[in-house]
Amino acid sequence: DAEDGVLFFSSSVGTIETLSLPSLNLIRSISTSPVSHFSISFDSSGRHFALGGGGASFSLWDSNNLVCLKEFNEIQSSVNAVSFSSDGKFLAAGSSDDSLVVGDAETGLIAFKFKVGASSDHAVSSVAFNPKFPLLAYSLAHTDSVFVLGHRPQLPLSQPK
Repeated sequence: DAEDGVLFFSSSVGTIETLSLPSLNLIRSISTSPVSHFSISFDSSGRHFALGGGGASFSLWDSNNLVCLKEFNEIQSSVNAVSFSSDGKFLAAGSSDDSLVVGDAETGLIAFKFKVGASSDHAVSSVAFNPKFPLLAYSLAHTDSVFVLGHRPQLPLSQPK
């Protein structure tokens, strides 16, 4: 968060480091997981962030108090990417088991779960919500393609045909 002069850094040893900007002096370090983090994403308000990593889960955190609020355990493999919807209501995670999961950030319930690849050779490597429209883009490892999921009002999110 550049306005506050703080950088959040997710580490390969399961910690979150907060560093002051521009000096990069360590402000705080907390242990969040016994496994590596592969991704971090903040909601648009900056009040929450999500972590994904080597464990078969992703989590929602309070960025002010550095407290875990919810853990989503619907994935069977490493979480490679996490992303918030523009309104902060949903949190998407892509994994090495070719799953894409969308969870409700407030309730912790899973809204949608998809198998998007044919094998672990096509692990989900990135996910990103569109900032203006109800669209979620994802890419698969070892491909040059980007896929987009969307929904129409009053219809569930669905995979493109």
